[in-house]
Parts: sequence; structure tokens; C-alpha cells
Amino acid sequence: SRLSSLENLAVMVNNSLQQTNSKLSSVNISLVKANSSLQTRVLSLVQANSTLHSSVSLAASSLLEANSRVQALEDNASFVTQALSKTNNKVDIISIAVTDLNLSFSMLESNNTESDAWSRLRPLFNAGLTYARWGHNGCPSTAALLYTGFMGGSLYSDIGNGANQLCLPFNPQYTPNVGKSDGAWIHGSEY
Repeated sequence: SRLSSLENLAVMVNNSLQQTNSKLSSVNISLVKANSSLQTRVLSLVQANSTLHSSVSLAASSLLEANSRVQALEDNASFVTQALSKTNNKVDIISIAVTDLNLSFSMLESNNTESDAWSRLRPLFNAGLTYARWGHNGCPSTAALLYTGFMGGSLYSDIGNGANQLCLPFNPQYTPNVGKSDGAWIHGSEY
């Protein structure tokens, strides 16, 4: 009877161990699933963090570029303001010169004397415009010829020269070379 009781106890312990083993197996499966789910969430958080970092970097880069553009616009506005101020000063100077010329014109008319140079200049006061007519040997009938020459300026590859073309005389008056070599070259133009 004692043996029988021990066998029954052994069977009960074995059954209890199998149930515990089954429960542990279920808990283990649940832990594996929870671990997998946790790893997926951590991976999602890492990816979200990486995306957020990239977005912040892109936003910072865009902000720096926008600040650079704003600075360039402010610099450009300052340059335009200075240029406008200089232009206004030049307009004032030109207005004074025109007033002086009109006074001279009035004095010449009152003296009733007219030189050859003045007879060529008179149409310009009526028209109010002086311009270069490149590539022509004469003027239209509505204009007066003041001078002739050929077009020249800087070489396309030179730096530091002026941007405008010049009307160079056919017979230039050369000045002696004083030993300086910091001047700009002038080349004839061809078109």
C-alpha cells in the first residue's frame, strides 16, 4: 500500500510537471511573440528617429539656404539703393550741365554768331539725344554727325576692363610710356 501510494504520488507529480511544462511552453511562446513585437516596435522607433533626423537636417539645410538667399537679396537691395543714389547724383549734375548749355545757347543766339561746331551741335539740342551708331559711316537725315572713328574695347578674355565699347579716333594721339604697366588694353572690334 505504501508503494501504491508512492506510485500515485509519482503519477500526480508527473501530471503536475507536464501541466507546468505545458504552461511554461505557452508562457515561452507568449514571451517570444512579445519579444518579436517589441523588436518590431523598436525597429519602427529607430526608423522614425532616422526619418525625423533626416527631416530636421533637411529643414536646417533649407533654412540656411533661405537665410543665404535673404542675405543676397538684402545685399542686392543695398547695391541697387547705392547705385540709384549715384544715378540721382549724376542726373543732378547733368541737369546743371544742361542748364549751363541752354544758357550758353541763349547767349550765342543773342550774339547772333554761330561757329561751325555750334551749327553741328544745334540739331542735338532739338533732338535731345546723343548716341553711337556702330557699323555706319553716316547719320540718318534726322541726326547730325559729331565725330567718326572705329569701335574698340576690352578683349573678351581680359578681366578688369570696361564693359562699354569706345569710339576710337582714326588718328590717335599717343602719350609717352611712363613705365607703368597697370593699364587696361584696348582692342579694335570686329563684327
